This record gives sequence, structure tokens and C-alpha cells, in this order.
Amino acid sequence: MKVYETVYSTVVMPNSAVDAEVALQLDNALSNIALPINGRVIVDLEDASYISANGICVLLGNYAKKSQQYKLELRNTNENVGNLLCTAGLGNLIT
Repeated sequence: MKVYETVYSTVVMPNSAVDAEVALQLDNALSNIALPINGRVIVDLEDASYISANGICVLLGNYAKKSQQYKLELRNTNENVGNLLCTAGLGNLIT
């Protein structure tokens, strides 16, 4: 899991498919972001070939808890992951 800052945002990037173990790492990474750059957190899912139910729950939970603190964006989803996120009601976060 990589977490880094750019001029425009804070980026969280899982290094593999988001299974139960990686979902826990993702939850920890998102929970530890206190002041994201420009009020934006991007979850870059380029290396995520799939996302488990645990991963979707982490994204839903963080979106619900932190939506007043920062804007959450999901990027670089493959077609299958994108479809799952849309089905879970997170399609509006895909940029």
C-alpha cells in the first residue's frame, strides 16, 4: 500500500487486488489521513484486479465517515471493479 501526496491531493494506492487483508490496510491508510492535500483523497485502483466485499465496505464506510472532511475519488478502475463499485453505489466517486 502506497500513500503519497501530490500538489493536488493525497493518494492511496493498493499494490494488489483488494482482498480482506488489503482492505484492512486500505482502511488503516484512509483512517490515518488527517489533513489531505486540497481536501482530496484519491484511491488509485490501477493495480487492483478485483475488490472484495470487505474492500467495498471500507470505501463505503470511509466515504460515509469522512465525506464532510474531504472529497474521496476512485481512479484507474478496470471494468469489473468499476461495475462492482457502481453496483455498490460508489459509481459517482469514479473519476
